[in-house]
Amino acid sequence: MLVVSDTSVLVNLAVIGEADILSRLFMVVVAPEAVRAEFQRLASSDAAISQRGMARVG
Repeated sequence: MLVVSDTSVLVNLAVIGEADILSRLFMVVVAPEAVRAEFQRLASSDAAISQRGMARVG
């Protein structure tokens, strides 16, 4: 199954420390370039996101 994610899902999962859950549940997870850019921008300004982060996003 293919899943396309938006930024809010990625941010909320990162904040609760469950950043890997999508890759555990689905074979393919796609974050469009605009979503990756927004996530990286938010993570760079919010320690809760960057510390628990989504190193795989990007």
